Amino acid sequence: MDRDFVRAAQASKFNRINGSSVAKHIGNQMARSSSFDRTFRTALRLQNTAMADSFFDTMMQELSKYTLSNSNQLPRSFSTQKLGELYLRLKVSGTQMSPGLTELLLFALNKKGMHKEIIDLCSDKSSDIHKYYLAESLLQGKVKGKSYYEALTSSSAFADDQESACQLTQKTKALLLDGSDQRAMELMRRELAKREETAKSRKELLIALYDDMMEAETGQKLTFQEFKEKRQKSALASKRLVQQLFAV
Repeated sequence: MDRDFVRAAQASKFNRINGSSVAKHIGNQMARSSSFDRTFRTALRLQNTAMADSFFDTMMQELSKYTLSNSNQLPRSFSTQKLGELYLRLKVSGTQMSPGLTELLLFALNKKGMHKEIIDLCSDKSSDIHKYYLAESLLQGKVKGKSYYEALTSSSAFADDQESACQLTQKTKALLLDGSDQRAMELMRRELAKREETAKSRKELLIALYDDMMEAETGQKLTFQEFKEKRQKSALASKRLVQQLFAV
C-alpha cells in the first residue's frame, strides 16, 4: 500500500493484512499532511476488492472518532479545495463509486459544508445514503421563501409513494425545524400505522399460506414423512413470498 504501512505490517505479529487493519493504520496517522491523499487513494484502490467492506466500515469509524475528538472537524489535510478537486475528478471521469466510497466522500463533503456538491451528487440517486445526505444539504441550503419541508419535498428524491425510513425521518425533521410539531407527530403516527398494518397483513398471509399447505387433503393426521415433505415445501414457498413482499 505505502512503505510505512508495509513496515508496520511486517513488524506486526499478524501475517495477514485485511481492510480493517489498513483503515486503522491510516486512522492512526490522521494528523499527517498526507492523510487525505492516503485515505482516498487507498479507498479507490480497495473499493471493488474483498477488503472493501471491512476497510470502509473501519475507515468511517476512524474518521468519526477523529471528528468527535477534534471539535467536529476533519483532519487539516481534508481541505475544501482538495475535496472539491477530488469530486470534480470523479465526476468528470465518470468513476463508478461503491456504496462505501460514496458514504466516505459524502461524509467528508458534509463536514466541510459543501452542500452544492452533495446535491449535485445525490439528486438522481435512490439509495438511503444518498437521500440522507441530500436531505441534510437541502435543509442547510434552504431556498429563501420556502419552509424546510417545502425545500425538502421539492426534490424528486422525496416524491416516492412508498417512503423509506430515511425519507420519513428527514421529513419529520424538516417539519420540526419549521416549528410544525403537530404536523411532524401526525406524519410519524400516520406512516407508522401504515407500516404496522402492512406488517400485520404480511404475517396473516404467511400464516394462511402455511396452514393451507400443512393441511392434509383427507383431513386426517399427517404421517411424519408427509409432514416433513409439506414442511419443506412450505418453507421454500414462504421464503420466496417473503423475498417478494419485502423487496425494495
